[in-house]
Amino acid sequence: MKLLKKIMHYKTVTPDSSKCQNVIAHYFKKIGFQKFTFKKKKVKNTLLIRYGKQPKSIIQLAFLGHTDTVSANINEWKYNPYKMTLKHKHIIGRGICDMKGAIFAFFIAIKALIKKSLKHNIAIILTGDEEGKAKYGTQAIIKRIQHKLKIKTCIIGEPTSEKQIGDVIKTGRRGSCNLKIKITGKHQHIAYVKHKFNHCNILHPIITCIAKYKANIWNITTNTHIANVTPKHITIYINIRYKTTKILTRLLTTLQTIITNTNNFKINIYRLSLAKPTNNNNQH
Repeated sequence: MKLLKKIMHYKTVTPDSSKCQNVIAHYFKKIGFQKFTFKKKKVKNTLLIRYGKQPKSIIQLAFLGHTDTVSANINEWKYNPYKMTLKHKHIIGRGICDMKGAIFAFFIAIKALIKKSLKHNIAIILTGDEEGKAKYGTQAIIKRIQHKLKIKTCIIGEPTSEKQIGDVIKTGRRGSCNLKIKITGKHQHIAYVKHKFNHCNILHPIITCIAKYKANIWNITTNTHIANVTPKHITIYINIRYKTTKILTRLLTTLQTIITNTNNFKINIYRLSLAKPTNNNNQH
């Protein structure tokens, strides 16, 4: 548990993962891995490879993970989020599930396999840019290695369990899309505004649409906090996870229909980020 305890200690808010990745690399080097570092902008990415008896260009098994986490307000935690805490058979701390715990589990598994004379080439790919824009992490690494290495099988350390660890193994990965919906009306006194001219009321069909396609709202902002005045701008931020692109298309089409039928104010949809699903044909 020493490795896990050490990496949980680091406050690795995107993209600050350098020290954490160095510690992980140190432990993997002890069991025969070589370290390669790729830097893009402020993001550090680490590739660790242990060569067996295969050609060096063939990677039989790779593990893809990230060391960065979202931020944590220490005042909102019962326990220090940047210290590994054991309580009631649970490990508590920021990033234990997503995904420092998975990195540690892979280390333990590979260490055990090496003792049984592991003959294959194994790789670990780590990035510090997954929770953020995700532009300079995995994508940057793949561009660097795609013509040099052929990966046969890859395990992604994302938490997918439902009731207990290991009860779900998913083939492929869901797509993810972040959208910003900006509604623009005008400031009006709440006592005199007519219902159809109050752009706050358009939230109901938009939220109903979002719920229908199992998307999630992660923030709603306005430009006023005055009790008797409608805001000029309302901004809704949503994320949808989807198995096929049809679901995303249907969501966008339904939202567009709502926009088309709205004449009294302006609505714009912006795509903030998009990660397409893998193995589309195998998922329903």
